[in-house]
Amino acid sequence: MKDCFICVILLDGRVFLIGRGENGTKFYTPSTQKFTAAPPLPRDRIAYSAVVLSNGCVLVTGGVAMIDKKRVCVSLCDKFIPAAIDDATGGVWVEIPSMKYD
Repeated sequence: MKDCFICVILLDGRVFLIGRGENGTKFYTPSTQKFTAAPPLPRDRIAYSAVVLSNGCVLVTGGVAMIDKKRVCVSLCDKFIPAAIDDATGGVWVEIPSMKYD
């Protein structure tokens, strides 16, 4: 599963590949046909969802994480703020409150 990615198209036209581990998250620029590194997800997980919000941020939510060597469904939410939106951050992941569900 090392090479599994979720891809979203950012507002600037780049493709954001969101994968697992240190080398799993990267940008692809179609005009140059080149990949560049992106900050890794704060926590490794599988079977999650990602969407680009109207303000250009990327929301990654849900999935399954390894906690105490057990697979656990999680309601983790992380938001990626591209440098183009907030140049002070330079492109970072920010943990946001987990979704509540019953």
